[in-house]
Amino acid sequence: MARKKEKFIRSVPVLGHEMPVEYNVSQANLKADPDEVVSAMYDDSKRKILMSKAPFSAGADSDLLHEVLHAVLDISGFRQKMDSKEEEQLVVLLENALSILIDFKANLYT
Repeated sequence: MARKKEKFIRSVPVLGHEMPVEYNVSQANLKADPDEVVSAMYDDSKRKILMSKAPFSAGADSDLLHEVLHAVLDISGFRQKMDSKEEEQLVVLLENALSILIDFKANLYT
């Protein structure tokens, strides 16, 4: 029997903007700092989310949520009101809070 093709997120609606998601992006295309290892990034100039992982790999869902939060801050204009350290702290805080709800919802439907 043929295996059912799994669907994965190719774009995410963020505050009225359709945000493309690109998977399996090389580290060279993700890094701003050559000494840093990055698993995903939000490219604000292209309004695109770049992920180094495959769609169903471990951690891909939390990486995607993290980058969507960066996109929300950018598109809403709040990103311009904080420095990069403050932005990252806020994104991590929201990611941790929201991931609990996402895990809870996933468990409700399994």
